Amino acid sequence: MQGWMILILGWVFVPFYAHSKVFTMPEFLLKRFNRNSSSTLSFITLIGYVIAKVSVAAYTGGIFLEAVFGINSIGGVSFFWIAAIATVVLTGIFTIAGGMKSILLISVIQTPILIVGAFLILILGLYKLGEGQVVQGWVNMVHSAGNKMNLIHSNPKDPLYSQFPGVSVIFGAAIIGFWYWVTDQAITQRVLSAKNMHHARTGSIFSGYLKLLPVFMFLVPGIIAAALRARGELIFVGDDKAYGSLVAYLLPMGIKGIVVVGFLAALMTSLAATYNSAATLY
Repeated sequence: MQGWMILILGWVFVPFYAHSKVFTMPEFLLKRFNRNSSSTLSFITLIGYVIAKVSVAAYTGGIFLEAVFGINSIGGVSFFWIAAIATVVLTGIFTIAGGMKSILLISVIQTPILIVGAFLILILGLYKLGEGQVVQGWVNMVHSAGNKMNLIHSNPKDPLYSQFPGVSVIFGAAIIGFWYWVTDQAITQRVLSAKNMHHARTGSIFSGYLKLLPVFMFLVPGIIAAALRARGELIFVGDDKAYGSLVAYLLPMGIKGIVVVGFLAALMTSLAATYNSAATLY
């Protein structure tokens, strides 16, 4: 839904930031207002990174690896905590050693692996759900999901209306998207590190297209996993283990390893970008 917001970043805000000769959002506030406003934004952003990004990335890595490998504990220690802590520590070492250049380089390498692997999971999931027919698999998935497939729940009698009230979802998502894609340091630093304005805008267009893919890469496979669980073909406890369980269930051993590497590389580069942004803000 927010792919168009990245175009606003490339065409409106990046030229504005470049003209102001700033590389961080607090730096912009320092020039526009005073040091107190700059320090306040830095402090709030750093706290937000710890709560909303680092912790979520660690949790995602732990849950994903636990579901893929089917291991609950090693030597009496929860495998979830081993995987989560390893993700955080190894990413920290990677960020310190390589910096922003290594983050961008790994992003370029892992992106095609992640996209191809995710669409492979999508196709194989629909094939499995449709018992050999991809189109029938989509029909079965939609039937299994029911009204949860609807983007806008405009009827107040709809059970999901209280959580996703009509067009308010569109406007609410736009407000959050505007903050994240236009002003968040982890995002803007990637565009501001471009060689020139042409590269920045070209990258923004490409990113806008990539932003459309997660619906089919992650959301639809999650619905497929729920449908397979309802049929008793896939067993997992907790919805957050749906994707990892689907990877373990559908992919053969060699391809599974490549997809896991691509997923972890994406997770680590996202986390590394957060580390790099936090260091810059600090």
